[in-house]
Amino acid sequence: MYQARPLADVLKRDGNNFDLLRLMAAIAVIVGHAYALAPQPPLQDKVLSLLHFDYSGSLAVKFFFFLSGLLVTNSIITRPSLSNFVIKRIFRIFPGLLVCLLISVLIIGPIFTDLSIGSYFSEGQTWQFLFHNFFLYDIVWRLPGVFSQSKYGVNGSLWTLPYEVLCYIYLAVFFGLGLIKDKIIGTLVFVIIIGLSFAGPTYLPTFFASNPDSFMLPGCFALGGLFAVHKDTLRMQVVSLVLLWMLVYLLKGTGAYQLSFYIALFYSAIFFSTLEFVRKKLMLPFDASYGVYIYGFVVQQCLHAMFPSMGVYANQFFSIIIAFTLGTLSWFFVEKRFIDYGHQLGKADFPASWRQTFVAKGTTDLNNSLLNRIKENYFFLFILFFLVSLLTHVLVLKEIFPGYYRPFTPQHSDFYIAAAFAHSNLSFYDLLFWPRPVNLLFAKLVGYTGIKGSIASVVVITIANSVFTALLIKKLLNLRANWFLFFSFFLYCYLLYSQPYFYTFYAQDMGAQLAYFLLITGAFIFAFQYKKHFILSSVLFFIFALLAFLSKETYALAALFFAGLWFLWHYKSSVVKALTPGFIIAGSLVISYLIGVLVKSGFIDTNADASSAYHISFNPLIVFREWLSYAREGLNLIHVLIFALIAYLLWSLKSKEFKLAKFLAIGLVLGICLSWLPNALLPNHHYKGYSFNGAYMLFALLCFLPLFFKISRTGQVLMGLVIAGTLLSPVLNKKKYEDNTWVLIQEETQRNLLAGLNTTIGSLPETKTPYKVLIKGISFPFHPFAFPEALRVYSHAVYGTYDVMLDNPSMTYNTKKDLVTFIHPNDSARVQYDYEWTFGDDGSLLADKNLMATRALKNFSDSTTRFKVTAKDLTSYNPEGFYPLEGDISWTNGNASLSVNQTFSADTLLVAMNTYLPPISQNVNPEVKLISQGKEYTAYQKMRNDNLFYYLFKIPNGLKVDKVFIKSNTIDATPDQRTLSFPFISLEIKR
Repeated sequence: MYQARPLADVLKRDGNNFDLLRLMAAIAVIVGHAYALAPQPPLQDKVLSLLHFDYSGSLAVKFFFFLSGLLVTNSIITRPSLSNFVIKRIFRIFPGLLVCLLISVLIIGPIFTDLSIGSYFSEGQTWQFLFHNFFLYDIVWRLPGVFSQSKYGVNGSLWTLPYEVLCYIYLAVFFGLGLIKDKIIGTLVFVIIIGLSFAGPTYLPTFFASNPDSFMLPGCFALGGLFAVHKDTLRMQVVSLVLLWMLVYLLKGTGAYQLSFYIALFYSAIFFSTLEFVRKKLMLPFDASYGVYIYGFVVQQCLHAMFPSMGVYANQFFSIIIAFTLGTLSWFFVEKRFIDYGHQLGKADFPASWRQTFVAKGTTDLNNSLLNRIKENYFFLFILFFLVSLLTHVLVLKEIFPGYYRPFTPQHSDFYIAAAFAHSNLSFYDLLFWPRPVNLLFAKLVGYTGIKGSIASVVVITIANSVFTALLIKKLLNLRANWFLFFSFFLYCYLLYSQPYFYTFYAQDMGAQLAYFLLITGAFIFAFQYKKHFILSSVLFFIFALLAFLSKETYALAALFFAGLWFLWHYKSSVVKALTPGFIIAGSLVISYLIGVLVKSGFIDTNADASSAYHISFNPLIVFREWLSYAREGLNLIHVLIFALIAYLLWSLKSKEFKLAKFLAIGLVLGICLSWLPNALLPNHHYKGYSFNGAYMLFALLCFLPLFFKISRTGQVLMGLVIAGTLLSPVLNKKKYEDNTWVLIQEETQRNLLAGLNTTIGSLPETKTPYKVLIKGISFPFHPFAFPEALRVYSHAVYGTYDVMLDNPSMTYNTKKDLVTFIHPNDSARVQYDYEWTFGDDGSLLADKNLMATRALKNFSDSTTRFKVTAKDLTSYNPEGFYPLEGDISWTNGNASLSVNQTFSADTLLVAMNTYLPPISQNVNPEVKLISQGKEYTAYQKMRNDNLFYYLFKIPNGLKVDKVFIKSNTIDATPDQRTLSFPFISLEIKR
């Protein structure tokens, strides 16, 4: 017999089986989505048929929010710690989400996209899907070309996550304000939220009120919170269960019916989970519900894309099995690990004051901190540091300079080199005999990911460089992995990414970033392994150093200097181990130099002409002048003061244990000085962006801050000045940021240009004989035509040859390179072009003229209309895929056809279709085919003029056309339940 129990007992570890409830709800979401993703009329959701106001998937989501409200409110009441609350929520949601998104972008996307792999990865939308959806900001529903026939996107289930996180934020704010601690006030807050959700949703915050599907979610969350506030008095008992359902019956037909239904349903679910059989016999050893939820939708889309004829029930069955498998794997390999980390990390509350944290307690008192427990787990630390660096990268670019986050947009023609190499006839073997071969080999490799993908690879390397630098310092100085180390690393990244010329050059200087990455990776391996595996670590260090110097020579002198410091530190203990890094760096430098001489590299030619950009000057006055210029450009006064304060703090530490830190600090300061020197030797090639070279080293002095915990109160004040100075340092970069305005203008121009090329090149029809395209308006200095092979990232680029019209006296005209020929404006009249594309001064597409179609249409201007049908006449032509007439239009469902049954005595036909395209249908692109005796005829030319579409067909003379088939992509017309594409007005055929 069931024994009544207070909810407080139910919420204890063994008092319920909520994992089973969550799993059932996640499966219900899959069941509900199947009717939309794999429709099989007249079948519809059973819950919807029963309730008429909600369906199984939506009901399950509301239960998720209720249960989440119940559990997290109980958690924050039981353990009133905001830091613990935030940490647990972050570690519960984001790790599993990130893996799901990576699988979607890197595996599912390439498999199911209609685009080429290069085009797919070069699309900005690909990376927006990853980054926007991970940060739950402005959710991106589609991946380029993936599930293009579906109107629901890749993973529709993600829509609830921003709302859930927002509920967490509101709860944390309410708790911080003390509103939850008091039962009466807490009850009032939750009741108001419930009332607004169910009775006055327009008064909710805009984020909730703007979406009809989200109105009730905060109310359901608040219901859970209300249950938690009253957990000691609310009892799970049969009488209450029966009375609640009686109340639902009595309120049917009233405005309170739905709310009463949800309360009864949620109470019943909790009651069910407390049954002894459910708690003991059905208890699951894992919680796969979150994984089932986030993978379910995308699994259903994959199944429908592979097996479009698969019905609803089969889609539900196989999707549940696959999603459950993925959810289980996600639980054991991702979610459980990070949840455990979060629980342990959450045990260490962040101390209340600076003095308590960093002076009295020092670095040894975060006793239960996860980071202290895994201080030698550098793989995990690398992930955490990488996330900190990435978030800082986003923060600085969005909030300081340039003021937005579009890091994968080209700014210069050099950004197209990687894609050009990837699509050129040069093999990897050929590039071995070029100057700086490793840089070019890497460029060719990442070029296969497209223009934006190749830039993204440099961004990743740059972030990794900051991480490896900080972790190497941590290792050498034996720093504890505590909160302040992470904060110091954040300051380091903040200073690095706000360096005045960082944004406008770091991604362009691929060779320098790659060289530093290879050097720091080799040094990292050697520092970690030389005691245990001296020979192996030395060999690996030599390989990485050689590859680095064959990428770019920027850090050669700095590396030699650090090798010298290593010798001075270690020669007393082991001369061999002390000399080894020096021999490695010197040997790899000599070999790379000899290779450069062998391939006649212009970068190391001491005999270069004095007017050459790569003329090497050894005049000490000229070199010092150039070096000083880089120092002024790369640093500001606050930077100098920051590092002077750090030096003062460091030298105030008298203990011998800090001798290595002082040695290393000297190396970091001189490291940036020596990193500027190679470019200072090239006075004809001065560029402000090179001032970023070496910033990885100098700015890493901020990672020394954890050393200063135990110093005097004066030292604490100085350390506070260092932190404040770091955060304020971008203020003095204002004029230097303004110097970069021209680069930002070029970036916007490239962005517009690539968007225009994506549209125009993407619309080129397939052909055996390439179309002749005239490109006008390229008045700006940078563009992909400078490296013509880069155009091949667009899969349809091979269907055209491109004459780029330029008026430049220094230009060599009429010399074709790959698909591109530069021509003088006077030569454009000598060729009959098929297309003409005109771009504005800002790179935007001004005109896209289909000259071939225009000529063909001109031939039809006086021709006779042989067939015409309007929306009003459709019923006479056996229409399929058309909805009933609405005024003068008839909506299509994306697969429409109508009978023609007419013979045409002509070898060319023109089909003109008039449509009405409202904003929601603006991206619909109808394709018209003629059907004759089962054979399809496809238009060889297509042209659009506003809402009019023209199609030119080559046909056998005397062809009898049986049908016209109109295929088009569908739109999301929610809440309209119909499958819609565009409104049809009329269609006519001319010969």
